[in-house]
Amino acid sequence: VPNTFTHIAGTNGIRLKQDAEVYAGIFTESFTYSINTNRRHYAYIVRGNGTLNGIEYSEGDGFAIEQEPNLSIITEESELILFDLR
Repeated sequence: VPNTFTHIAGTNGIRLKQDAEVYAGIFTESFTYSINTNRRHYAYIVRGNGTLNGIEYSEGDGFAIEQEPNLSIITEESELILFDLR
């Protein structure tokens, strides 16, 4: 499903032996995603260009995200992996 994150590993999907969840998404338009501020998040840009919370990104970039209530993605086409970590 485009323009949303799909859960691919963690409590459902591929089981991990960590308190972690992994999501992937392909985005072809702007998207905002709520995240838990009590956890840490890391976003990896698989392909594409755009901005994440106002910071420009391109393929291969990564972001450590702490104390942010939302991820705001602005793009024409990007693929991202989101790690939700304890």
